[in-house]
Amino acid sequence: MAINYGHGWELLYKAISGMVVGTGDVKKRLQNALIELSGLREDDLPTATWRKFHSLYVEATSVPAIGDEGTIIASINKMTDAKAKEIASEIFDIFMEQSRIYYAHK
Repeated sequence: MAINYGHGWELLYKAISGMVVGTGDVKKRLQNALIELSGLREDDLPTATWRKFHSLYVEATSVPAIGDEGTIIASINKMTDAKAKEIASEIFDIFMEQSRIYYAHK
């Protein structure tokens, strides 16, 4: 049976595309990327890649929601620009890793 990680690649691509050409500051673009990536499931990525992503996502959404803003927005609001850039860079690294795997199995 062929492995298909297309859905994971597609969500990561949309997130990266938004971070590169989206509007707003780095925190706003990261917020949009994390919302896009909230749809990723464990079977969308190889196990090692999923672990990296899941760890990053847990860290990036660790602040409890305040009111109706949700954990993504609450976490982004507490983040420095430097931390937002670091997480954005890690998402890019995960996308590159996923791209290599996805195209190797295509």
